[in-house]
Amino acid sequence: MSQPRIVPAPWSLKGESFIQLLVNPVDAVRHLLPAGFEPVCARGKTLGALMYVHYTDSPVGPYEELLYMPARVRCRGKSGYAITHIWVDSPDSVASGRENWLIPKRLGAMDYRAEGRVRQATVQEEGRALAAMRFTCPLFPPPVPGHSVFFPMPLLQERQGRRVFVPFGGWGFAQPVKGGFSVKDPDALPVPAAARRLPAIRLARFRLCFSVAREL
Repeated sequence: MSQPRIVPAPWSLKGESFIQLLVNPVDAVRHLLPAGFEPVCARGKTLGALMYVHYTDSPVGPYEELLYMPARVRCRGKSGYAITHIWVDSPDSVASGRENWLIPKRLGAMDYRAEGRVRQATVQEEGRALAAMRFTCPLFPPPVPGHSVFFPMPLLQERQGRRVFVPFGGWGFAQPVKGGFSVKDPDALPVPAAARRLPAIRLARFRLCFSVAREL
């Protein structure tokens, strides 16, 4: 078996994603955050997200991705979101994500299907069911252009004492969708039972650029 490729940043990607913002009790997710990262919270709550991404084009080819960001955090004058749990079905993406941006990617098995207006997927790791998603894309309202400048989500990542800030930007066509994520293994994907799930958004035909990580 050949060794996974590490493709250096910056990366340009295309695809479709589904984003469900979460209002998490900060005390339920604080232990998930890397050392030195302080959650940004109000009245004991912090903003996190579950995301599923169907990449149709990337520097390592098409692949699938499920990620969990439990909180918005701050560190050394920067603020952003920390990805603490993430699975992809590409060994090259695993190796590149860890090396380029300290993102703790793990290899999973994804079954993604697009049938008419329905998008659904299942995620497994070594035969263990982790999560599933099912969304229906409505005819109305139609997708509208959107840009990351209106809802920036930079990353703050940590690994073995090294901390980085990862700015990224992009644009696509945003649309509210019906449905949601189902967590099959809360030990592997620790979304708090008390989390309030906000309406989900589909970002279709997006183009995304992940920049070179900046040391903190």
